[in-house]
Amino acid sequence: MVNSQIKKPKILVGFSEIAGYYVNLFVGLAQLGNEVGYINNRYFKFQYNEYKKYNHPFLNYYIEVCRKFRVENSFFNKVLCGLLSPLVIFWIVLKYDVFILGSDSTLLKYWEYKVLRFFKKKIIYVSLGSDTRPSIMSGIYKDDSKGGQFSVSEMVGNFIQTKNKVEFFEEHADIFINYPQHAHFNRRPFINGMNIGFPTVMREIEPDQKNLKGNSVRILHAPSRPNAKGTAFFRKIVDELKSEGIDIDWVEIVNKPNSEVMKELILCDLVLDELYSDLPLGGLGSEAASFGKPVLLGGYYAEFIKTEISKDAIPPSFYVLPDQIKETLRMLCLSPELRENAGSELHQFVSKNWNSKTIAQKFLDLISGDFDRSWLFFPEKISYYNGWGLSRTEAVRNMEET
Repeated sequence: MVNSQIKKPKILVGFSEIAGYYVNLFVGLAQLGNEVGYINNRYFKFQYNEYKKYNHPFLNYYIEVCRKFRVENSFFNKVLCGLLSPLVIFWIVLKYDVFILGSDSTLLKYWEYKVLRFFKKKIIYVSLGSDTRPSIMSGIYKDDSKGGQFSVSEMVGNFIQTKNKVEFFEEHADIFINYPQHAHFNRRPFINGMNIGFPTVMREIEPDQKNLKGNSVRILHAPSRPNAKGTAFFRKIVDELKSEGIDIDWVEIVNKPNSEVMKELILCDLVLDELYSDLPLGGLGSEAASFGKPVLLGGYYAEFIKTEISKDAIPPSFYVLPDQIKETLRMLCLSPELRENAGSELHQFVSKNWNSKTIAQKFLDLISGDFDRSWLFFPEKISYYNGWGLSRTEAVRNMEET
């Protein structure tokens, strides 16, 4: 009898990067022995470099050209990136069979999606929040270039634009991955992102390293959007806890390369992430978990998560209502044993369920069609409307202004 093997599909991951999600997924797919390519065509804020040894040299060159255009503002590279983009689209269409794309990413004003559909390529679209979340439910405006003022006209324009884009991606994607927390514009059943997880590169847990203050509790906060993520509130409650006599070493880093965040994660005792998160664990939290560090974050979805998400898919972070943040932080500061046990439990969860290879295999199951049907979520079952990055009071005020 002749053994026949099913040919592995060639996979392209792109065209964006959000907190290491796509690059870690790409690495996981490569480590499982798949022929895979990676493109990040956006601003390269956090400098994820691990992908290069797995990626095709031509794609690495294209990424570097576009990086110099976006980061270094090189006019020559702007022209070169523009000229290369149609060629890259033509090349990847010929080379790859499956395209894992997401976060409103495009190389050529979304024309590549039409080209991929024309050539019957399989598309998996992944949303991580801002590309599908209704603008009335988002606090992203707090950190924009206009001083963080809520604009009704911009909200309405973004609301319509986002709705139209979700319809476009639903039309062109074979599989849509989204989260019930921000999938209000989806009209077709989608894969619940909570059942997939956040691809994470597992790190070696370093031996305990004493910080300079000895017995102080070193708290790391590393926001990409300080206003939307509650940085001012966190500073306030940390000062209040210090005034109670709790010895805290507060470390705050904003928009630094991923390598710097990694160094601080090794040194910290716990991570204080977001105030109004609609996820129980995001990119920073999953990286903290890889080092065995406990993670505290707030969000109104904490009231809904256990009714919408299966227990085994919920990471054991300290995900609490916003008004429970201070008390939970006090409890963590006062109990080294609690921090250690919580960090170990979170590390075990991410290591088992969210490591890059495990999640890469889930994507391979989606590609083959042999996936757990419980991953499907139906839009009519969405029950959460509080949004991300803003309090309920702010959300109500914004709606009253609309």
